[in-house]
Amino acid sequence: RSVLALRGLVLMQLGDSQGAYSNLQQALHIEPDSPGLLNNMGWLLCETGQPEHALPLFDRAMANKAYTTPATAMMNAGRCSIKLGQPAKAEQYFQRALLADPEQSLAHANLGKLAYEAHDYKRARRHLLKIISTGRARPEDYSLAMAVERQLGDKLAEESIARQWSKRYPDSLVSGKSTRGQVDE
Repeated sequence: RSVLALRGLVLMQLGDSQGAYSNLQQALHIEPDSPGLLNNMGWLLCETGQPEHALPLFDRAMANKAYTTPATAMMNAGRCSIKLGQPAKAEQYFQRALLADPEQSLAHANLGKLAYEAHDYKRARRHLLKIISTGRARPEDYSLAMAVERQLGDKLAEESIARQWSKRYPDSLVSGKSTRGQVDE
């Protein structure tokens, strides 16, 4: 099973989705309740345009009490829900990921983005500032945080985030543009 699972992951990384599917399917035939395999197959299905088939696999993985990293499946289910155009369901998955792993910065990033898209800028701010305060923010998190502050009309906060971004990512071209107000939201 582990050889099939590993080969499936490698083939997924190489872009051979058919080979990956075949290997993961064989591994699941041997061990149908493996949460790691269910998560990996779900991710493959989500990434190959079949998110509606992926969500039940993520749910099965999350339900397995032996799964040591359920936040991974929760995050993947949230991303898949976004692909299905189900932001409320995605938000539920991301919230569950935070309950399982409070340090899950990508959950905060996704919740911040969903809140921004829903025009709930104060909630978006809360999630994005949480990431920035941990030091794990990515350039896109800083960019979105600046856009949030711009929507809230807080120029000082926007400039503060721009300075933090430039300090953290000094070579970022986007960082330089953002500090001059040239980034599109």
